[in-house]
Amino acid sequence: MIIKNIILYITFFAFATVQFFAQTNPVVSNVSHSYNSGVITITYDVTDAQQSDVTIKMYVSDDSGDSWNYHCTEVSGDIGTSVATGIGKTIIWTHDNENGSPSGSNFIIKIIANDEIEGGDACSGTTTVSYADKIYNTIKIGNQCWLKENLNVGNMTNSINGGDGSDGHQTNNGTIEKYCYDNNSDNCNNDDRGGLYQWDEAMQYAVSDNGTIGTTQGICPSGWHIPTPAEFYVLKDAVASNSNSLKAITEGTGSGIGTNTSGFSGLHTGYCKRDVDGSFVGYTGVTNFWSSYESSTNIYADIMNLYYANNTISISYDGLVKRGYSVRCIKD
Repeated sequence: MIIKNIILYITFFAFATVQFFAQTNPVVSNVSHSYNSGVITITYDVTDAQQSDVTIKMYVSDDSGDSWNYHCTEVSGDIGTSVATGIGKTIIWTHDNENGSPSGSNFIIKIIANDEIEGGDACSGTTTVSYADKIYNTIKIGNQCWLKENLNVGNMTNSINGGDGSDGHQTNNGTIEKYCYDNNSDNCNNDDRGGLYQWDEAMQYAVSDNGTIGTTQGICPSGWHIPTPAEFYVLKDAVASNSNSLKAITEGTGSGIGTNTSGFSGLHTGYCKRDVDGSFVGYTGVTNFWSSYESSTNIYADIMNLYYANNTISISYDGLVKRGYSVRCIKD
């Protein structure tokens, strides 16, 4: 296979902390690539005037950059967090091992470098939470205290034929179950995107609290709970209805590029949500977070949506309870 016209875009983000200290962008240069026997090798240099370590991420488009919804899993080398600055950095992408790898004249790779400087502070007295063998960070936004990462707890269930009924549904069996994109458990851990849960599983089969604050723990740690729609509205007001301040700084395109000035660090699990038929679709577009309110019994529950291409925050009533969405916990 011959891959044509691979273009590497280097995007730099400039933003200030809440203290408005002057910031300097990491600089990526001398990018090149080669393709051989199913493997794409990308080399680059990276410098940063402030830090010796940066974060490197790679996004792939197969429609000339109109969307960046292909999730690469077969990558290694100088990518991810804590990449030391320097010359001759290398990313190895085993392209031909990917399921449905994009190729052709519209195939584009985008490399993003950032120094992970962001706004927000940890919650006073609760900087981290240890839960189910994982450490979660906290972030204070306005008067609320949130976990800074999506919840990632439970055993993976195959989205098509897993579960007690072999129909892909999560069930009330005394064990927390989660979905992972493409039914690959590694994808629950990549970039802290976490697990995907049906609404009943997230709520641990509790009766809807109808918006009452702090009454439904669900699968959250002790002292934390599934957010109510009212709490999502408080969060929305705290960031002036601008989702960019809730999104990680590498998330989004166009007017939807994340600035993460709030520190919420939202990541797009997007249309890779587990759909009612067990399928996963895409990896960007929108991310959805469950609330604790079931708006139509056994059909819909309220969700908060952060969109990839714009700065919209929407809180809607039409999250199908059989879909798998993300969970972000809030402190009691």
